[in-house]
Amino acid sequence: MANFAWKLSAALDGWGGEILLDSYSEERRPIFWETGKSIIAGGIKEDGSFFVSNSPQQDSAAFLDGWKQLEKRESIKYTTYEPHYDGSDVVVGAPLRTTGIDALHSKTAQPGHHLAP
Repeated sequence: MANFAWKLSAALDGWGGEILLDSYSEERRPIFWETGKSIIAGGIKEDGSFFVSNSPQQDSAAFLDGWKQLEKRESIKYTTYEPHYDGSDVVVGAPLRTTGIDALHSKTAQPGHHLAP
C-alpha cells in the first residue's frame, strides 16, 4: 500500500506523472501472479503429491521423514523469493529486465530490489 500511496501523493503534488501511477500495476501484477502460481498453487500441488504417496496410517516413521524432507525443500525454495521490479518503466537498470519473484538476496542496493533483511 505504501508503494501506491507515495506514487499517488507524487501525482497529486504535481511531480509524479501518469507513467508513475501506471507503474504500480506494472510492478505489482507480475508479483501477485507469480506468487499465486508458484508459491501458493505450487505448494498445494506439491503437498497433494506428497499425501498421495505417503500416509501416516501406513508408515508413520516414513511419513514424518518424508515430511521433514519436504520442509527442507520448501525452506530452500523460499530463500530465492525476492520480489523485484527490474522490468518497471520507472526503474533505471539494465535493459530487457523483467519484474518477478526470483532473484538473489543482496546486501548491496540495486534498482528495483529490496535490501535483504
